[in-house]
Parts: sequence; structure tokens; C-alpha cells
Amino acid sequence: MVMHNVAVKTSNYEMIIANPRFKAGWHEVWDGQDHGIDYSWSDEDQEAYERGRQFATALKRDGEAKIPLTRGFMAHPRAQNLLMMAMRCGDVL
Repeated sequence: MVMHNVAVKTSNYEMIIANPRFKAGWHEVWDGQDHGIDYSWSDEDQEAYERGRQFATALKRDGEAKIPLTRGFMAHPRAQNLLMMAMRCGDVL
């Protein structure tokens, strides 16, 4: 059996929230816009966009109000905590 190593990029919740594609997906769900993914984007951009959509969808489903993603230049602590919980329970990639 041959095994290959795969490069894995680590990130934290602040980096995820800061991604412009994540924010675009987030805002599209809250603004009621159609899915606007562009398949010419890189895999990382597509994943970030989809994460943003999934996060917003999970919060809406759970009855949460729209929360700010950032406070100043940093990720909002509540957004980080909710994203962490959504990712741990499998609602977000």
C-alpha cells in the first residue's frame, strides 16, 4: 500500500472570519441573495464562501439574529464562539 502526504493548511476562527469570500457568502444568505459562487475561484476561496453561507444558514435555522462578524479590525468574539460551535457540531465545514 502506498501512502501520500497531503499538504494541510491550518487556520483559526479569526482567519476564517476575516476571509472576504467567507464574508460574501455570509452576507448573501442574510440579504436573501441567490448562491453566487464562481467556479473559477480557487478551491480555498470556494470553501471559504461556502463556509460563510453554511454559518449564516445554521444561525438563521437556530433562530439567531444577524451578528457582526468583526469588531474593528478583529473578529467579533461572539462570531468566533458561534463559528467554533457550528464547526464542532458539523453544521459548517
